[in-house]
Amino acid sequence: MSTTSADAVIACIGRPGILGLGLAAFALGWWLSVVEPARERLAGLRAQAARAAPSTRAVVAASPGTDVERFFELLPPAASLPDLAGALNSAAVKEAVRLDKADGKMGRAEGRLVRYEFTLPIRGDYAGIRRFLAGVLNTMPFLALDAVSVSRQRSDSGAVEAQIKLTFFLDTTAGESVPQRTGEDAARSRR
Repeated sequence: MSTTSADAVIACIGRPGILGLGLAAFALGWWLSVVEPARERLAGLRAQAARAAPSTRAVVAASPGTDVERFFELLPPAASLPDLAGALNSAAVKEAVRLDKADGKMGRAEGRLVRYEFTLPIRGDYAGIRRFLAGVLNTMPFLALDAVSVSRQRSDSGAVEAQIKLTFFLDTTAGESVPQRTGEDAARSRR
């Protein structure tokens, strides 16, 4: 194209036409550099998800009984309740917090699963109580934290008192039957 024909085209389309051609060139560059690679990546992710989905459905559909058995294998036998109470006491000693008289009550057994709920009055510094809770929850995956209530008698005191409610989930078919103990018996065994 010669200079005179380019000048004629520019004169014909004017400044708005030149601006429109510039925007069209920018849009084409944007499409090729951003939109098209994103579409290719999306297609790849959809293909990957389609390949993974059937195998996931097959695993879930094939093993519901196995998952239940694996769950119950994680639970300690109900007869180990005194040892578990002792482990709570050991964790308290390790973190330099003091457990007072614990109250416990047995929940109703539902099939193989039985719940034993503890209320633990605990005294110590706030950080020690947090470490105690983190430690027992990390080492006892069959233990659930139901509630924590923390109070301080004086604002200038470093010591706090806490009421902690925990639930042990135990397997009734593993080992012997659950020992029926009162809260005072459990507290006495930890002293």
